[in-house]
Amino acid sequence: MTNCDGSRGTPLHSYGTFPILKLSSSVLLMEQSERQNHSTKTDAQTCVLIVEDEPSAREASELYLGRLGYCVATASNAAEALQQAATHAPDIAVCDWRLGDGPDGVEVARQLQQRYKTPIVFVTAHPIDELREASEDINVSRYLRKPISLPTLAKTIATVAG
Repeated sequence: MTNCDGSRGTPLHSYGTFPILKLSSSVLLMEQSERQNHSTKTDAQTCVLIVEDEPSAREASELYLGRLGYCVATASNAAEALQQAATHAPDIAVCDWRLGDGPDGVEVARQLQQRYKTPIVFVTAHPIDELREASEDINVSRYLRKPISLPTLAKTIATVAG
């Protein structure tokens, strides 16, 4: 996996000192054809910030996108997201709408667009119409409804990255 700072390997995150949780092997396995169909230009050059408060969804996305060659930074809340972005401005942010306590994903997206002009992909389990209304002042590239498959997420990121 290539991290956003250019290093190789799995980064340890501030939310814990243990390596990423073991996920089922089906999450980690990809067909060779899927890897070949993925754009190598996007793989090497696109840094994705995943802002998700659900640890299993965040970690699965990180592992899957990392296996595709993206550099991936993760955050479980708004403060972590903005800290990660300050370290390395993301090319694309995938934000969950509801992040628990503190500012929500819409506020994170506003800040990322104001500071870095980051394209935003929102994911939510809540009604998308409500999210559209809450984010009407933001240029959102895509809205995705949870649960979302990892291949669909990867295809959306590749499309937004253009």
